[in-house]
Amino acid sequence: MTGIEPALIHLRVKDCTFRINRDIRFSQNKEPYKTHLGIIMTPFGRRMDFAGYYLHIDEAEGSFAGGGVYMPRPEALKKIRMEVSNYHEDFKAIIYAPPFKETFGSLDREKGQVLSRPPKGFSKDNPSIEHLKYKSYTATRVIDKQLLSDPAGIGKVIAILANLKPFIDFLNRALREN
Repeated sequence: MTGIEPALIHLRVKDCTFRINRDIRFSQNKEPYKTHLGIIMTPFGRRMDFAGYYLHIDEAEGSFAGGGVYMPRPEALKKIRMEVSNYHEDFKAIIYAPPFKETFGSLDREKGQVLSRPPKGFSKDNPSIEHLKYKSYTATRVIDKQLLSDPAGIGKVIAILANLKPFIDFLNRALREN
């Protein structure tokens, strides 16, 4: 991954993985905290203030690879929306580029994560109004579980995530400014 995103070179495993177990020594409920493995790779470790690459591995529910910014804080979301509004041609060029479209199709539209009306401060006539309604800016792709045990699988997952680089760079540019 560091060949695609050199800013990730300093990351260690503990900087990228989410806690999967809680202290169950004295608990009646011995179920794990999570049944999946989540790996986030940003230049800043697990800090969710910036866009990053994400790998979700789950035997039961399915696995996926993707990235972006999931449910950012209001001030971060406002920065992203301003960047999308001010540089809408650049944003559209990124998300409609063939590598992005072929890999992810489009941005994720989760139920409840897209506004029905324009966000406060933006006109309904804004050329990017449909993209300004998002509450999260993510793109994901389901990955087959056989890919995870394939010796060449890691290269294929990295190739999927590589198609996110322009999108991640755009989001992080918005989040770093001001």
